[in-house]
Amino acid sequence: MKNRGQESAPFEVLISVIIMGFVIVIAFTAMNVLMEEQCKAEIKRSGSELKSKVQEVVKGTDTQLNFFPPGCFDQKKESIKLRVLNSEPLCNYYCGGTKRECLLFEYDAVDWRELICLESASVLTQFLTSSPCQDRDGYKLVNFKDSIPRGAYTLVNKSGNNSAFPNICAYVRER
Repeated sequence: MKNRGQESAPFEVLISVIIMGFVIVIAFTAMNVLMEEQCKAEIKRSGSELKSKVQEVVKGTDTQLNFFPPGCFDQKKESIKLRVLNSEPLCNYYCGGTKRECLLFEYDAVDWRELICLESASVLTQFLTSSPCQDRDGYKLVNFKDSIPRGAYTLVNKSGNNSAFPNICAYVRER
């Protein structure tokens, strides 16, 4: 009887090691999924903050924006910009209402995409890269419809009384 217990001990240890291996793999997978979801939530928060700042400057208030979304995905393959969408069904989906065109914040990576509607910013909003935006030392003008690089921004409304649509100067501090 004593020998039978000793014979099964290596088999029990092997089974225990295999089970522990599965538990460790599942735990690491769960941690990676959790970290990715937290990162996506932070990108959404950054997009929402950008949305509120752009809508604020469209209404006439110059503002500051620190736009530093995390780099969860391959930054060389990501695209961050404001996008004009010309599709009534999609605009209705993202913005509600019955718009034929809408302006969206778009974060596009290989494995994930986020779109956030800028309800009170017109699709005709222009992000100027020349006159009437004056050059500022240590800053560069950015067109948010082309690309939104990470950085510290000063957003200035340059719409005159006769402007049919908002004109915004988006200055990013050069590094």
